[in-house]
Amino acid sequence: MAQPILHVQGLCKHYKGVKAVDGVDMRLNPGDIYGFLGQNGAGKTTTIRMMMGLIRPSSGSVKLFGEEINGGDTVLRKVGSVIEYPGFYPNLTAIENLEIHRRLMGVKDKGALEDSLRTTGLWDARNRKASNFSLGMKQRLGIARAILHRPELLILDEPTNGLDPMGIKEMRQLIQELAQKRNITILVSSHILSEVEQLATKVGIIHRGVMLEEATMQELKHKNRQYIGLQVDDFAKSQDLLRDELGVRDCRLEDDGWLRVYDEGKQPSEMNRLLVREGIEVSSLVAMKDSLEDYFVRLVEGGAAHA
Repeated sequence: MAQPILHVQGLCKHYKGVKAVDGVDMRLNPGDIYGFLGQNGAGKTTTIRMMMGLIRPSSGSVKLFGEEINGGDTVLRKVGSVIEYPGFYPNLTAIENLEIHRRLMGVKDKGALEDSLRTTGLWDARNRKASNFSLGMKQRLGIARAILHRPELLILDEPTNGLDPMGIKEMRQLIQELAQKRNITILVSSHILSEVEQLATKVGIIHRGVMLEEATMQELKHKNRQYIGLQVDDFAKSQDLLRDELGVRDCRLEDDGWLRVYDEGKQPSEMNRLLVREGIEVSSLVAMKDSLEDYFVRLVEGGAAHA
């Protein structure tokens, strides 16, 4: 197995007795787009700050490219990051902001400025002041700055926060392009499950500072359960009938208004006949499969129950 780009083991951060991060393990391999999933306040940003040497862990270790990091490590020069909202000099243009960063990073190739701005779709706006940029443009300028020194690992903390649907789509396309065309390994933290589902090759799910699961997207998709979804005019009576007449054990009404039957081997046609015979109107009946959001909710509810 190839050496991991990023390897986190037993990472903890305590603040006055409160465990913000509690024993997190993570492994990013070359080529991964890693979706770091969790609700707001789950510990994602604190974990990322420890990865980047910005705050010191209470315990545990972070290895980048096989080396343990300390705050000023040169190995961090192989990493680009956008943590929380990117800040810029508002009265300077996009290219002037990047020029300052180029000099600070010791990047000798001035062509890197144009390359980064073109990659992020900002070349035509290079002479506009950063104060006139939209939120989406500022996020892309943050990524342009993060890739200026051609890093091997890119860490993006909630890059779609506050963006409209078109901005989210453009950000997703940019991240995929960076992974595919530049061979950059990428970690993206997010609380938007549908976006991670479309983007990530590997997922880590964190809740209340604890990593509940780490798996490839393919593994998660295999775990997601199939079910029969029904929309009926009497949910309580339907649940009783399915349990008493057909022996359905796992049947629940979800917030989206669907009655879900998870018991394997139950035939949709048999359910439909039973309910219609008993005077229940069945407006929809389809075979479906859990989404990553369904799986996430089950994991978090289980984690909360055992906390």
